[in-house]
Amino acid sequence: MLALKPSPCRTWMIALVALPAMLSGALSAGSSQETSPGGRYTLNLREEVMPGAAEDEDHAIVLLDGTKEIARHPISGTLLEQVWSPGGQWVAFNNRWANGGDCVWILSLKDGRILKKARDQFGEEIERAALEAIRKIEPAATEEKFDRSRIDAMEWVSDSALKVRVGASYAIERGGFFYSPIIDVSDDILTLRPAVVERLD
Repeated sequence: MLALKPSPCRTWMIALVALPAMLSGALSAGSSQETSPGGRYTLNLREEVMPGAAEDEDHAIVLLDGTKEIARHPISGTLLEQVWSPGGQWVAFNNRWANGGDCVWILSLKDGRILKKARDQFGEEIERAALEAIRKIEPAATEEKFDRSRIDAMEWVSDSALKVRVGASYAIERGGFFYSPIIDVSDDILTLRPAVVERLD
């Protein structure tokens, strides 16, 4: 198992050819505002450059409890599907900033603290675990044949366990794969459970 404390974002990008159809269009269209079940919390994507933001962070993601602002963070890209934990502790959402890569954010609803953000170190660990698992079942899935991957938040399987999905493609016959591990979430640590690789026909 991999256990990492949430850490500052380390930008990474896989600059390769366009995603195949099995990875593109997997989520609903982007929206500028989304509300939690029950209507208490709201995620709002605003066109705003925050002080100290990176060059590509031309928006802000704002978390509201009713009308009270809990937190505001710089962000780039588009706000996509949100998944709210059933006990009301966390929200995970997908932030697509390109056609691939790590899209997953996790925020605490209590104080708006970032536990994970897109393109961070934990995302790199998720991708590494997925690619290692794929190579175990398909030796031809080498680094040289690697095309692209994307990581999306899918659903909370419990109040502290988030299922994510890694879609990876390789330039080989039947080169599409899904890897869907669980992230165990607590206040100060994220732990990744291993998963089984699904090969796409």
